[in-house]
Amino acid sequence: MEKITFCLMTPIQRPPRKRMCAPPETVDGLLLKHYGPYRTPAHPRLLDELLYFMLSTRTTTPACDAAFSAFRKKFPRHEQIPEMPVAELAIPLRGVGLAQRRASDIRESWRRLRERFGRVTLAPLRRMPVAEAENLLVSLPGIGIKVARCFLMFGLHAPVFAVDTHIWRLSQRLGWIADQKGSAPHQKGVDAIQALVPMTDPVSLHVNLIFLGRDFCNGREQNCPACPLRTVCPSRVLNA
Repeated sequence: MEKITFCLMTPIQRPPRKRMCAPPETVDGLLLKHYGPYRTPAHPRLLDELLYFMLSTRTTTPACDAAFSAFRKKFPRHEQIPEMPVAELAIPLRGVGLAQRRASDIRESWRRLRERFGRVTLAPLRRMPVAEAENLLVSLPGIGIKVARCFLMFGLHAPVFAVDTHIWRLSQRLGWIADQKGSAPHQKGVDAIQALVPMTDPVSLHVNLIFLGRDFCNGREQNCPACPLRTVCPSRVLNA
C-alpha cells in the first residue's frame, strides 16, 4: 500500500501544524498507470494553441472545439484577424458565450503581437526564458495565468503547470495546499502548486488530474473506493 506522507504546507494559509499530503510524484505515477501519458504534437501551431485556450475559458470542451473550428474556417489566416471588425470575428464564437468580448480580446492580442514582433507570430517566445514568455502572455487582453501556462505547457512544452478548477479543488483534497474556503484559484496558490508537482511530464499530470476530477472527484460527490488515488489521498472516505 502506498504511504501517505506529511508535507509542510505552502506559505498560503499555513496551518499551525503539519498536514497529511499525498506525495505529488506518487500521485503522478498512479495517474499515469490509470490513464496513461497524454501525447501532444511535437510542433504545434502556436497561434492556434493560444486561440484555443483563449476560447476554452468559462465554457465546455465541446463548445470550445466547435467555436475554434468555426473561427478558423471563417478566418483561415491569422494575419487577417487584426483588421477584422469585432462584430464579424464574434459570429463563429457565439456558442462559447461572451462572443463580443472574446473577439475583441483576440483581435487586440493579435494586434499587439504584430506590433511587438513585426507580424502576427508567437515564434519568438520559443527563445525567451519561460518567465519572460509568461509575463508577455499575461500582458495580453483575455489571457490570465491559466491560459498562459496552458499555452506554455502544450505549445512550448515548457516546465510549467497550469491549474484549472478541477486541479485547484483536488490540490486541496490531496493536501498540496491548505483549504481555500471556496475561493477561486489565485496567483499565490497556483504558484505553490506549480512549485510542488514534478515537471517530468506536466502535461500528462495536468490532463490526468482533470480526468480524475471528472471521473471520481467532482465538486458534488467523490467515488473514493474506486479512485486510483484511494491509497494516498488524505481526504479519502473508503466506506462512502
